[in-house]
Amino acid sequence: MRSLARLPLASLIVLLSIFTLTGRTAYGQSGLDSADQTFIGPIGTIVAPHGAGLLLTNVATGTEEALAVTPPVGIAGHAAWSPDRTRVALSRFGRGPAEHIGGSDILLVPATGGEAQAVAVHDLDGALLGAPAWLPDSSGIFYDHLPPSGGPMASQVMFTSVDSSPAARAVGIGGWPAVSPDGRLLAYVRPGPAQGYLNELVIADINGVSERVLIPADSMVQITSPRFSPDGSEIAFIGSDMPPQALDSPGSTFGTDLFAKGVMNHGPPGDVWIMSIYGGSATRLTSFEEDDPTLAWSPDGYWLAMLGGGGLYLLPRDLSQPPRQLTRGGFGGIDWR
Repeated sequence: MRSLARLPLASLIVLLSIFTLTGRTAYGQSGLDSADQTFIGPIGTIVAPHGAGLLLTNVATGTEEALAVTPPVGIAGHAAWSPDRTRVALSRFGRGPAEHIGGSDILLVPATGGEAQAVAVHDLDGALLGAPAWLPDSSGIFYDHLPPSGGPMASQVMFTSVDSSPAARAVGIGGWPAVSPDGRLLAYVRPGPAQGYLNELVIADINGVSERVLIPADSMVQITSPRFSPDGSEIAFIGSDMPPQALDSPGSTFGTDLFAKGVMNHGPPGDVWIMSIYGGSATRLTSFEEDDPTLAWSPDGYWLAMLGGGGLYLLPRDLSQPPRQLTRGGFGGIDWR
């Protein structure tokens, strides 16, 4: 209340009037500081892959800061804050001296950048490790593993400890793991037999058993980037209901737009969808048909961020405001703290 006491009387009257008219705080927010975000906008920092390193975006201002990761070689693919925000799990592609193709590994990087520590290394030339997801106590990381020349049917969800040295273990067939905030549940996406993409959204206990199917196989063309809401009640994900060859089909509204064809050929276009962890219908929140997007929740659960080829977008969970572009586009898994 000391901060309120310093306000001029007129300002205090306006502020109290706003609280009276709105009646309650916005979804996922509470208290004066959180409610202020309704008027000012979201806060926090989004981490994204950038070259061989990381890019931090201040969501309140849109300012960006590049973080170098040493050694500065390779191409970063996915980034995820540790729960205490002291480290970032980063998947990065590189090629060793004896390799023809190379592969991607899971690295741990200090939150300020610097030397990377490998916690999971690709086992074969051409194998890809990606989509890291932390346990809430920072003791381990889930990730997906795609073997050389393997399709979705060969993708596996893996787990490895961070501070001890037991071998990584397979949890299930699929990719894009996500861990619930309380550490009890694991969500991931399994391959569907008809479409040839990962498109069956599954939720299981943290060991990958006692599962429930949230979205049946081949109900969508592709599902990626599932993320639990901070309160654990919902899952947002990127869903695609249009195959990439749709641009080449007769009657396509994209015509001969070569840029649009290039976007579509990068993969099925995607948008943000959301549903309860207990099942039911999924609700589509955007209609961007964005190129290869990924998403993240804000820490308070009120906002969602989507990164794709067209930009980094922010939208409120309750759709009280239209989505807006914050910065330029990019590719790869993102996280928000």
